Amino acid sequence: MYSKRMTARMCKPANPKIIFAIIAAVVFGANVLAIWRITDNRKIAFPIASFVATNCNDFFVEERAAVATRKISLIIRTTSRSKQIAAELYCYALRSMSLFWHPSYGPVTLIFDEESLEDHKYAEGIEKLGLKHTFNIKYRPLPSNSTTLTRKDRSSESNRSLGYARQIYDSFFLDSQTTNDVIAWIDGDTMFLTPITNESIWNGDKLRVQGHPNNSKRRLSRDWHASTKLAIGFPQPSNFMTYFPVYLWRDTISNVRHHVIKQTNSSNFEEAFFKLNNSVQYFICAVTIILTYAYYYEYDRYSWHFDGDILHDNRLLPEGHKIIATDTEPEMNTAVHASYMKETKHAFHKGYCLTKHAAGVVEPSCKKFSKETDLMWHIYWTFEKKSFMDTWCKPGAAGLTCKNYTDQHLKRVRNLVRTGVYDLDLTDKTKIEETAKKLKFKCSKAGF
Repeated sequence: MYSKRMTARMCKPANPKIIFAIIAAVVFGANVLAIWRITDNRKIAFPIASFVATNCNDFFVEERAAVATRKISLIIRTTSRSKQIAAELYCYALRSMSLFWHPSYGPVTLIFDEESLEDHKYAEGIEKLGLKHTFNIKYRPLPSNSTTLTRKDRSSESNRSLGYARQIYDSFFLDSQTTNDVIAWIDGDTMFLTPITNESIWNGDKLRVQGHPNNSKRRLSRDWHASTKLAIGFPQPSNFMTYFPVYLWRDTISNVRHHVIKQTNSSNFEEAFFKLNNSVQYFICAVTIILTYAYYYEYDRYSWHFDGDILHDNRLLPEGHKIIATDTEPEMNTAVHASYMKETKHAFHKGYCLTKHAAGVVEPSCKKFSKETDLMWHIYWTFEKKSFMDTWCKPGAAGLTCKNYTDQHLKRVRNLVRTGVYDLDLTDKTKIEETAKKLKFKCSKAGF
């Protein structure tokens, strides 16, 4: 349930043709009108609301409390067996979540190794933090078949490779760890950069998905392409392992499992995973496999936002499934893989300052960024030290579109802060940092 309030604003004189089009839409009951056309064997919607926003940017700002119409589980598969991974959960995910992921969205689900006493103790410590977020602690057993996570061509496996394979395997069972309809999936080294709003999760009733350049020559990327095609039967349309949270309908994951079992001619998912895991030199990518399935089989349940060389990507895709113009609208990175971000140390602090500034609050600790002209753009930094500034937000019309999206997001953030939905209280952040210090985790790299 959410509250909704419309705030009227002065609007620049509009083109008479535009006014006529809007009136005509209303006359025909078009408050949620979409003009439909068939392109590339798909229905494509052009909401009038988007048309109005483009031509009359400040006509209204829709304010919604950060309470989802459907409860969302923020899910992290993690472990304390690696000190680095254990520290990242505190320094990145928990700290930034305490400010920018609203508790009303739903519980934070943490999934650990069932047989690990260290994980049980570590999880109990998180529950004792006394944060305003609700935590659901879950434990996953090893696969029943001891060979599921192993490689045929190796006489032994390192702890890291087995642990990572286990994390990937368990990613295909996230749906079994919650009863909520929607999953927001992040890694422990995820850093939220700005308050999450309903609009950054949803586009109407569709969950937002980002995809980025699909032409990386890295060996790992080639493995992802090969294993995804083996799992789904079609090439991946984009690189989906570049942003967080990954928003998924819970039943999409179970649908993927059934599809992969059938596609790989396996009797169960353990067998299917063994085949996929042994089909590549390094590792498969669960995020890309799941979202590639969604692209081909559940396209209309998601709002797709692809960046990069679309012509290149379309050469890889079959007829009837090409990326189309409405799939390329820009989308912000509300959170990132901190391990891969160019300016990790100050990103979280900048996000806090940007939020304070949007709400009209003077924050002394933000003085150091007062002369930076690109403060608002830091939420567009992305994977592999590349930037949307070279693609979605490059100078010209594209850059203005990104600025418009950012302005609208910051207006929503301002309203959510001013109405107390996001209070930006640092109490929970301080609790997390104090406990991290006791555990001898160094959060200095995370900054702020």
